[in-house]
Amino acid sequence: MNEIIHKRRPLNSVEKFVLTIVFVAMIIGIIAAAVNMNWFLNSYVEEDGPIEWPTEIPLFIIFIACIVYLFKYAKRKNVWFFLVYLFIGLGSFFVFGEEISWGQRIFNFKTSAYFQKHNTQDEDNIHNLILDGEKLNKIIFTDVLIAGVIIYLIIFPWLYRRNEKFKNFIDKAALPLPTLNQTIACILVFILSFLTFHPKGSELLEFGGCSVFMLIVLYPLNKEARTNYLL
Repeated sequence: MNEIIHKRRPLNSVEKFVLTIVFVAMIIGIIAAAVNMNWFLNSYVEEDGPIEWPTEIPLFIIFIACIVYLFKYAKRKNVWFFLVYLFIGLGSFFVFGEEISWGQRIFNFKTSAYFQKHNTQDEDNIHNLILDGEKLNKIIFTDVLIAGVIIYLIIFPWLYRRNEKFKNFIDKAALPLPTLNQTIACILVFILSFLTFHPKGSELLEFGGCSVFMLIVLYPLNKEARTNYLL
């Protein structure tokens, strides 16, 4: 397979701004966990705290962006384009809804009987359900998401740069792929989240991961594929 040459794109001002916020927040979390674990757990990464609520922002931006892309480009594109951005948009909205327990944390309505019995946080959301004694959130993150993220961040961009047929298919669907800088940012977010040496470091991972994914959707490696006229 012949390598397809792509010029490396530098970070733009929005990416620099978002990534600065992400890594400053993560460094604060790492230092806090080392110096005052009680403050880290009960203030910084607590439910509805200063890390969890900002996680909602990139998810909502992704959802709105996908709606805009569908309305703006779908008519001149193909079914793959429609499915890709419908999936990304609905997926982001689903995670957004799950994080606020579908409005329960805002409006404080009573948890339904089923979720009172099977949800670890006594809330109306799916990701904290217990199935056969195991938390659904753990199953998804350990068995599905990690494998999917590796394929998406590393395998897909590698194939995109080296295989013309794969590149054409990805561009036809306009699936947003990460730039090298975005992939590196994702890896750093993953590594830094473990330096708190506590399971709640996953809150930093969620915040950083959602923020970087927002940048990938907005400023992908193959951004021009979204605006090109394709059948």
